[in-house]
Amino acid sequence: MPPSAGLHGLTHLLAGDTEWRNIQTIVKTTLQAVAKIVSSHAVMLDTMDARIDRMQDAAFTALAPPPHVSNNDDDASMVVSRKEFLALVADVRKLKKRSVSPDDLEARAVASGNELKRRLDHAITPLQDTIRDMEEVLLKQFMAHANSSFASNEALRHVQDDFTERYAAKMSKIEQHMATKGDLHTLEQRVMTDTKAQHRAQALQVKDTIGHLEKGLRKHLADQLADACTLLDTKCNVVDVNDALGALQQTIHTKADEGDLQALVEDLTGLRKQMRGELCVGRWIWKTGRPTDRHTIAWTVQVVNTNPDVFAWDKGSDHVTAIIPGLYQLQASFFTDYAPTLQVLVNGEPALVLSGYAITSYPVCTKRG
Repeated sequence: MPPSAGLHGLTHLLAGDTEWRNIQTIVKTTLQAVAKIVSSHAVMLDTMDARIDRMQDAAFTALAPPPHVSNNDDDASMVVSRKEFLALVADVRKLKKRSVSPDDLEARAVASGNELKRRLDHAITPLQDTIRDMEEVLLKQFMAHANSSFASNEALRHVQDDFTERYAAKMSKIEQHMATKGDLHTLEQRVMTDTKAQHRAQALQVKDTIGHLEKGLRKHLADQLADACTLLDTKCNVVDVNDALGALQQTIHTKADEGDLQALVEDLTGLRKQMRGELCVGRWIWKTGRPTDRHTIAWTVQVVNTNPDVFAWDKGSDHVTAIIPGLYQLQASFFTDYAPTLQVLVNGEPALVLSGYAITSYPVCTKRG
């Protein structure tokens, strides 16, 4: 970092007006800028020392007697060393012009500190005055609120007199109630006497009601007992029950048990499956009424197919294939204006060919059955 850039940043920081809102931030930023300037000058001084050492070494080398060289050697190396020395001398002069002495640096730092202190005083003094004014205003407002909140001595005296009057009125009312205490005692005795008489009358009424209820319950219980005896007389005795159980047991022995019934159901289910597998039915319709381009009939609709694993059919195909060997009955009906030809293939070879008005049904037996 060049020293002029650090000084320029410090001067801009001290001269800025928007940076003085937070004093701690200003102080911290200023100290950081000063530290950067000092560090940059220290690095620059170290660099200058190193270059001066190199120049001294180069000067000693130039003043020393030249080494013995042969006629075949070139003097270009000596010329390059001279150029480097001149360049180093120029760099040293530039660094001397740009360098700042420690005294100047210290003076600038002291000036920056004084300027910072002056600006701090300039920024803090109005704040202190403002805080002092705000304290005075708040104190006045607090005193006014306190005076309006706390009652005066005259108001307290007025409240005390009002309380005394109310207390005297309450005490007079209490004395009047105490005077009528005897009347209240007489009234209480009269009420207790009337209440006892009413309770006696209610107790007698409840006792009569309980007596009537007991008579009704006894009569109802006697009727229920008579009905229960009649029902018991009509019930079967133990001998009849044992005979009925014996007959039921014999009937149960003549019936099939659950295991036999389940086995029979399984046998029937297997038989049905076997018969369903052996009796397969398929029916297809030629619904378009016109032959295909190859002059064949396309079976377009499947009406019945009890076992698709036996009869293989594709929609629009001109053939139906029976996959499993067995005994099949073939029936076909055609309603058209020309004589169709029906072919039955076994293993891809024609086994039956019917054309024109041939026989409607014809049994076929092959080596596959």
